[in-house]
Amino acid sequence: MKTVLQILLILALVALGVIQILHAKGVFAKPELIKVCPVNAIQMQNGKAVIDPDLCIGCRRCVIGVPGALIPAPAPLKTVLPDTVSVSTLEAPKPAVPSSEATEKPVPVLKKEPRKLQYTVNPAACIGCTLCVQNCPVNAITMVDGKAIIDNSKCIQCDVCVSGNKADFAGCPVQAITKR
Repeated sequence: MKTVLQILLILALVALGVIQILHAKGVFAKPELIKVCPVNAIQMQNGKAVIDPDLCIGCRRCVIGVPGALIPAPAPLKTVLPDTVSVSTLEAPKPAVPSSEATEKPVPVLKKEPRKLQYTVNPAACIGCTLCVQNCPVNAITMVDGKAIIDNSKCIQCDVCVSGNKADFAGCPVQAITKR
């Protein structure tokens, strides 16, 4: 019985050695790397990630991860679109004050500052390539009936959809996205 255990241990060690050699030779498939930073602002220096503040657009993908990397994309919605689409920030309604408490101060409503730029997609020019959807760092762009839609309430105005990410995406290939 003791010799059988010794033989099994030797076989296990030999198998482990063979696996390590095969791994070192690159026989096993390497995991696919997921690009986290859309503008390549993160570099490795001395084994640590360093963020270049001049390149960083503040999308926080380095903190929250890549949206949709582990979750499949939702099915596109079916809707009729006008010529141009833009979603603007809505003002919150003022809270109602009961008549018995009319002497109390009303609760102030915080208003968001209006965004300076609005990004819009011309559906007539959009070819439905989904490159803008894939490269938007905050998932502010979705596809509806094969055309891109920008939710400006989610948009951080990084300009990646228009001008690209300074790496592998040069922006909308047909210039269907504009900023105003």
